[in-house]
Parts: sequence; structure tokens; C-alpha cells
Amino acid sequence: MEQVWFFTVDEVDKPRGGKNNDGYDDDNNNYIPVRKEQLHYRYEVQKLIGEGGQGLVLQCLDHKTKTLVAVKMLSLPLCTSTASRQRTELEVTKELQGKASDERYGVIRLLDTFQFRGHNCLVVELLKKSLYDVMSKGSIKRICVRRLREYTRTILDFLLYAKRRGIVHGDIKPDNILLTAAGKVRVTDFGCSCYLKSHSTQ
Repeated sequence: MEQVWFFTVDEVDKPRGGKNNDGYDDDNNNYIPVRKEQLHYRYEVQKLIGEGGQGLVLQCLDHKTKTLVAVKMLSLPLCTSTASRQRTELEVTKELQGKASDERYGVIRLLDTFQFRGHNCLVVELLKKSLYDVMSKGSIKRICVRRLREYTRTILDFLLYAKRRGIVHGDIKPDNILLTAAGKVRVTDFGCSCYLKSHSTQ
């Protein structure tokens, strides 16, 4: 490492009890995080904020920028198909980044990528509320029409933008529509995405 932004010895050797990846991973090949440990000598783990079939999401403190971020740590790629899917997710996430693509097309902002103990990691802006959260707190009828139009317009703008880039998201749902503090839409989770050319040949 050329630069070390954060390091701690307190939790480094704490037993994880995992069965895979020298004890660092659980039965599903997901990393077992420990609070306050370092990731990539830069990100301090604060807490687990999401978990799914393709990995987990951690809230971390970026010691370089002194800001809170979300680190998506993918499951350990033990087979060719998993490795290929993760490469596609990384490529698609990077491909969709562009000048003001977050504000214009609702693309989640990618801040960094790295590998940690064999796991591919994506660092994105930290957004704590999803469209699913908004809907689960009450009836969809409670969301004003103006907001619904804004959400719908941005999602459609995103889909058109992705299509122009030759990309299919593959998993548009309320859980994958995040909202900023100002209520702006950010589309995330490209784990099921594919390129139109490869999709048409399957």
C-alpha cells in the first residue's frame, strides 16, 4: 500500500469463527465483519446495514475524506460463474458513472473499488433509505403524486440512459431504489445486470 489512512491492532486478530477463507468468511462465503476493523487501510467498519445473496453492505468511515460511505463487499468468488458475474457488476457500475450521472440519471455514485481478503468491494455514497422503506412505513397512497412522478421520471431516465450504454439493470425493485436526504432517486445494485449484446445471445 502506498498510503495508509487508517489502521488498528485492536480487532485485527479477533477470532471470527468462520468456516471459510481462513476463518474470515461464513458458510455462504460472506465476510464476517468486525466493528472498528480497517478495510484497505482506509475504511473503518462501523456496522452492517445490508445483507443479501450476493454479499453484504457495511457502513464505514472513510478516513481519507472523513465522510461516511457504504462498502458493498461481495461474496468470495469461488467459481467461474460467480467471478464472471462480479466482474460484470464492477464493469457496469463503472460504465454508468459519468458527468452528473447521479443527478441527471439517478445512478448511485461509485467512489472507489478494491479487493480485501479475496472479496471484491465497491464503495458508494451512503444512503440510508430506500423506496421500499418509504412504502413499508405506510400506504403508497400517502406518497404525494408529485413525489411519485419525480421517482417515476428518474427511474425511466435511468433505464433510457442504461439502454443507451447497452446495459440491462435486471433487478429494478423498491429495495434497489435509494433516496437522498433531498428525496432524489439513486438506482443501485447491478449484480443482476448484463450487456444487451450478451443478453441477446442467451
